[in-house]
Formats: sequence, C-alpha cells, structure tokens
Amino acid sequence: MDNKSAESNQSATEHDRKLIENSFDEFKHGQTVTEEEMLAKFGKYGWGK
Repeated sequence: MDNKSAESNQSATEHDRKLIENSFDEFKHGQTVTEEEMLAKFGKYGWGK
C-alpha cells in the first residue's frame, strides 16, 4: 500500500471511530428513538416494511 492510500485509510478509520463514539454518546444520554417512534415518523416513507 502506498503512503497516500495508507493516509486515506487512516483518515477513514478515524472518521468511522468518531461516528461510532458519537452514537455511544447519544445512547448514554438517552438520545435514541424506539422502533415505534421511527415507524410513526418515517412509516410514510416505507420504514418498517
């Protein structure tokens, strides 16, 4: 793997790690929705089908 590919891969990994860590923070602070809430809000778009 060349240096540019390695840097790109590392950058993508760091980005993914931040997304995952943020999702855990949302869970810890109760910033989640239930399946029923998702269905009520997005059912008209096909959620839950």
